[in-house]
Amino acid sequence: VGSSPETVITQMTGTNTPPKITDYSKNAAAKVNQPVLLSVKASDDEGDQLTYTWQFGPYETYRAGSSIQRVFTSSGAKTVKATVSDGKSSVEQNINVNVG
Repeated sequence: VGSSPETVITQMTGTNTPPKITDYSKNAAAKVNQPVLLSVKASDDEGDQLTYTWQFGPYETYRAGSSIQRVFTSSGAKTVKATVSDGKSSVEQNINVNVG
């Protein structure tokens, strides 16, 4: 009984998991016109390089590292959005800052 050789081609398509935020500035407090340091720690299962974007309201967005220093000029409750991306997927974390 003869058989002919077969070639099987398997194409692997990698799956990407979004980065994971493992820690961030919780219960952040700041004084008006005084700098406060905000930070987020993240990891990526595939080891992709991570980029960080910080959003202070609808019109103020900065690319920075895993931490950023900010001076708030008015008191009150503020919400800062940190976005961590691996170039394929991203994850967001809201950071609440009480400015007094």
